[in-house]
This record gives sequence, structure tokens and C-alpha cells, in this order.
Amino acid sequence: MTSFYCLVVGLIFISYLDIRYRRVNNKYLAVVLMFIGLVLWREQHFPYNVAIIVCVLVVGVLLSNLRILGAADSKLIAILLLAIPPKLIVLLVFFTAVGVLISCIVFYAAVWCDRVERAKGIPLVPAISAAGLFCVWISLINGLVL
Repeated sequence: MTSFYCLVVGLIFISYLDIRYRRVNNKYLAVVLMFIGLVLWREQHFPYNVAIIVCVLVVGVLLSNLRILGAADSKLIAILLLAIPPKLIVLLVFFTAVGVLISCIVFYAAVWCDRVERAKGIPLVPAISAAGLFCVWISLINGLVL
């Protein structure tokens, strides 16, 4: 369970970086990957959905090149998919979509009130992190992964 708490702290930190600077360094994503690897290794469970993770990375690279999605966003989704069983992927997509919708509403409200520049983009890492943490937590409770 300590690894899960370290994962929570790591995701909060990269969410802060995304909100504050709109940039997440790969070394911080590697730390989150290490925490997920630690959680999986301690419980001797391995990722089920490697093909889905590869597809997410390929689609993420395409969307990143089209300037639709940030590279860190797709990498974070792929990292979180390591710890989420296939049964919960639909739940991850649903909660991520809800989180992105809330992020868009908050961002455009801040733009409307002249609190933030529009050119910087919408920080999506907090929404992805919250959805991923929720799905990892559900899998921990149900014993699906750990």
C-alpha cells in the first residue's frame, strides 16, 4: 500500500507541474512508472493489456504531432494502463472524459475572467491522474490487480 501512496504523491506532483508550467518532464513520468512497477512487482502481477498500451502510445504520438493532445498526456495514460486490468479500461476512459470536460469548463471560465492565457492550452494531466488513481484504487479494493 505504501507504493500506492507514493504513486498518489507522484501523480499530484506531475499534476501540479502541468497546471503551473504546462510541461511535464519525462523523468517525472519515469518516477510514476517506477512506482507502478513497484506496486506490480510486490504483488507479482504483470500488465495484461500490452497491445492496448502500444495502441495508446501510437495514437498518442499521432495526436501529439497534430497538436491535439500533449505527449505527456498519452504517456501518462499508457503508464496508468499498466496497473489497470482490462475490465476497468472503459471506466478509465469514462472518468478521464468527465475530468477533461471539467478541466475545459474550468479553463474557459478562467479565460473568460482573464485569469489565464488562452495560448497555453488546457492542463489534462490532473484529469488523467485522478481517473487513473481512481481505477487503480478500485482494482486494489477488488483484488483485480493486487
